[in-house]
Amino acid sequence: AFFVRPLGTLNTEVNLTFKDTHSVTRTGAMQLKSTGTTNELPDGVLKISAQNSYGNSWITLDFNAQTQENVLQLFSDSESAPQLFTIDESQQKNTIQHVPTSDRELEIPLGIRSTNTGKYELRFDNVESLGVESLSLIDRQNPDGTIFDLLDNNSYRFDHHYGNLENRFVLKVGKVATGVTRISPNSKTRIFTIDKTLHVTSGVAVSEVTVSSIQGIRILADQDINSTNFSKPLAATAGVYLVTVKLTDGSTEVGKIIVK
Repeated sequence: AFFVRPLGTLNTEVNLTFKDTHSVTRTGAMQLKSTGTTNELPDGVLKISAQNSYGNSWITLDFNAQTQENVLQLFSDSESAPQLFTIDESQQKNTIQHVPTSDRELEIPLGIRSTNTGKYELRFDNVESLGVESLSLIDRQNPDGTIFDLLDNNSYRFDHHYGNLENRFVLKVGKVATGVTRISPNSKTRIFTIDKTLHVTSGVAVSEVTVSSIQGIRILADQDINSTNFSKPLAATAGVYLVTVKLTDGSTEVGKIIVK
């Protein structure tokens, strides 16, 4: 439950509309977001959640919402439950939604507000729908400076005993595709290109990928991939190409890409 108190709108009627799945409502000084009644997230939306023994919070990064804005929310009264936020270019802390302003490589500060020490978990959901060249997490308290690859593992667990959680992490986002093709509405396989590099992601391991022109000329054929993520530069001229993806469960899916 929550209450809304827009500033400077006494005796003024305020209408709040929460659309299904993913929506943003702005009312004067107050901005809200709702996830609707379904757990499905739109393609291109990353959900980041933080959890400890006292509770959890989450934020979305929307790579599709060029017309939307970053969304603020007041921190809760609890200082033990983690309050997750990103910091945008204007140094604003966003606790509901962050909309990246560029499709180039980005470094987004990611912080947690909490006074509680102990075990924490950061989760990154809907990664496979993003269409990014790379996605990784930097833990500034990690002594060896290891970069955690979120395309291979979407969960990061850590212990917090000292220091400031509010400036501990950086989310590194590689180049973002201008469009991601989901092969079919129910498919977990997506294909996209970034700077003439083909990317394939799938919920099932990919065994083989072939790319052919619409005239049937094969320009790429890779076998024995056995990974849920595949990428390779294309030696292709501008045009439309067919991508055939064979999965380790025996199924085959075909989609189209446009090389510019």
